[in-house]
Amino acid sequence: MKTSESGKGELEKRQQYIEHLSHEIMTPLAIIKSKAELLLQSPALREEDLLNTAAIIETVDRLTSINKGLILLSKIHQGIYIDREQISVVPLIQKMIQMLNPIAESKNIQIEITSELSLTIETNKTLFEILILNTLKNALIHNIQDGTLKIWISNDGISFENTGLIGKKEIKELFKRFVSGAASPDSIGLGLSIMKQICEQLDYQLDYKRSGHIHRLNITF
Repeated sequence: MKTSESGKGELEKRQQYIEHLSHEIMTPLAIIKSKAELLLQSPALREEDLLNTAAIIETVDRLTSINKGLILLSKIHQGIYIDREQISVVPLIQKMIQMLNPIAESKNIQIEITSELSLTIETNKTLFEILILNTLKNALIHNIQDGTLKIWISNDGISFENTGLIGKKEIKELFKRFVSGAASPDSIGLGLSIMKQICEQLDYQLDYKRSGHIHRLNITF
């Protein structure tokens, strides 16, 4: 069913409103965080006060992540990311693994990349980087101690396989907004929804499967 011009106009207005509102929310969140960080420096705080203040900062960071995710989804829906360029896949993934290395080291996660080619694709760089970063971050955050993350790169796409907790949610439910597969303080529940939206924008297929403690996500070009 085609959307009428008036319907498109209303949708654009709604998305712009969400984006503007999200930007407005960033300012008070930044103020709350800066004030809380100043409190942490006070020598007069008791241990309980320090813990409560740290919890405030953690909550603000979580709200900020949710807000940024909503802004990104709004921009994707508006079709802002249309420019494409040639991207070398392996160096990009290696760079992002290096960025997330502290998470891997904290859990002693072994990462293995298998690629028999120097893959270059034409895609939107911003969306592709967000897609890969979200995938890697999810695979590490929801991993287990002494776990593994294996990555296969081919002409057809990229596969990520990681150890993790046994999932309880239905797979189709995980792609809905604000639904996460496991209880984690680092999860904002937007990861898979954003990844799905990005894949639709880039004309990729996103497939997620799990078997016990093994989780596998395939991105097909």
